[in-house]
Amino acid sequence: MQRARAPRLADASLAIGGTLDHIDQGKLATARHRYHSALLIGERETAARASPLMCKHHALARRLRQREDDYLRYTTAAKHGIGMLDALTKAAAGSAWVPQTP
Repeated sequence: MQRARAPRLADASLAIGGTLDHIDQGKLATARHRYHSALLIGERETAARASPLMCKHHALARRLRQREDDYLRYTTAAKHGIGMLDALTKAAAGSAWVPQTP
């Protein structure tokens, strides 16, 4: 299943003017694996939903996992030099990065 997702991320790089020549497939696979593992750990560690905050954290981890491909396609920020992880972290925290309007 993870192999099917990796080409989508590579396609996103092409969409923002990148090329597949400088995407290290091993590093890409490692990053995707770590991201997915972090989501699974977050979901598992908050499964008890023992507090309102834990419920929110669990819902976030579940949403990120269920819409993983959508979040990993978030490439607009990359065009502006904002790292994908930084953009997603800010969005999840409620302070999404928004490009300046001309």
